[in-house]
Amino acid sequence: MDPVLSLLFSVADGVGEDDLKKMKFLVTGMDGINTQKLESASTTDFIFMLKEAYDMTFFGELLREIGRPKLCEKLNTYYDTRSSRRLPEVKVLMFRIAQSMTEPDLQSVAFHLDVNGEDCDAIGLMRLVETRKAVASREDLRQVVNEFGMSCVFDKALKKTDAEDKEVVKNKPATSVARMSSFCDETGCDQGCPYRTVWSDKFPRKSTPMFSSERLLSHDDLSTDGEDTVEELLGEGAFGKVYKGQ
Repeated sequence: MDPVLSLLFSVADGVGEDDLKKMKFLVTGMDGINTQKLESASTTDFIFMLKEAYDMTFFGELLREIGRPKLCEKLNTYYDTRSSRRLPEVKVLMFRIAQSMTEPDLQSVAFHLDVNGEDCDAIGLMRLVETRKAVASREDLRQVVNEFGMSCVFDKALKKTDAEDKEVVKNKPATSVARMSSFCDETGCDQGCPYRTVWSDKFPRKSTPMFSSERLLSHDDLSTDGEDTVEELLGEGAFGKVYKGQ
């Protein structure tokens, strides 16, 4: 058998039913993941779904998130899974909130959602929250969790997530970080800057200019109509034009 496939089957054997449930929650709604197929997927089916839509470094990220580091180490035989950061922040926060919920927390959430707490575990309740509440950002989630009287649980999950992101930014190349701030955010760029759309919207995962030996234009280098003098066009594409600064 192909050694890589053999490795994947070996990892699959170590993934329990509860592990699979957690990973399915984390990837539900992500691009390339068929929600209907996901619901009934076995562990092997799930792994191949990930392999087709993403790659095994993402699988490693999921294993780390659900607390299965030894299985993640197995994957590192062929894949460097340490730098993958592709899970949506809100999903990670919801998962960590679910992991931290006490029995009173479970009952509080069940009460607010008008369901029987005995019929749902924490992950099940978070899935239910997704169907009833708008949780597109951390602030949306904060508002929802505050309604449940669990602001401390949210703050704890957020603190852990922010600390991990800072550590990854510190130790890994910027291009490997998915939930980091954009270049404009990192440099304190004014919200009204005409270039925020060019950089932040088109390159939301980059904290440094794409041309490492050059700098992006400062606000004084170029006017928005392009009539001011510039020295050299560095690149042009769907994002617009990027010039060498004065």
